[in-house]
Amino acid sequence: MSCFPVDCLDWPPDFRFSILRDAASCWRVDVVRLALARFIFRTLDLNRALSTAVTSPPDNLDTLYEGPRALDYIHQQQIIHLLIDAGTDPSCFNGIVTHLATHIDLVGALKALLERGADPNGRGLDKKATALHHPGGPAYVNNGPERHLHETGIRMLLDHGASVLERDTESNAPLHYAAFGSNVRCFRLLASKLPPDADASIVNLKRL
Repeated sequence: MSCFPVDCLDWPPDFRFSILRDAASCWRVDVVRLALARFIFRTLDLNRALSTAVTSPPDNLDTLYEGPRALDYIHQQQIIHLLIDAGTDPSCFNGIVTHLATHIDLVGALKALLERGADPNGRGLDKKATALHHPGGPAYVNNGPERHLHETGIRMLLDHGASVLERDTESNAPLHYAAFGSNVRCFRLLASKLPPDADASIVNLKRL
């Protein structure tokens, strides 16, 4: 008879998933790592866990300060890597990349997704615009009212292949958004990626 304690009983799949989902949403990287090592999850459940891991900082972090620490954001990135390496589709749900591109504090999660193959031209749930359109204007900070320009997000998307030529549902390119909601630095950054044969309506913006 084995002398080792049994710490993984025949738990039903729903209970196993709830452990993974809750740990991912609270950025508990050790619990996520343990769950992935002990249990086998369906791809659908892995995808659902990823969707909870890329949200804004959880409210129940065991800390005595206001807001998450840098270490918490590192844990979030590690969880994203673990889930994708376990079989999660980094582009499993519409809007994930777009959501991250609109939140400055989640830039690490955006980086983790893009590094693991997420579509840099992914669109939001409404399909109106790509992720690169949104940093053309001020982005949210910590899910609050404060907003700032998100040059890092723009550079990250461009470095991973985001297209400056993609149009939204009203035929606006990311450069149009930057012309009205950003600064000269971000505008020029986007304009520098225009190909020589770009549409005239976009090229004319570059000359403003």
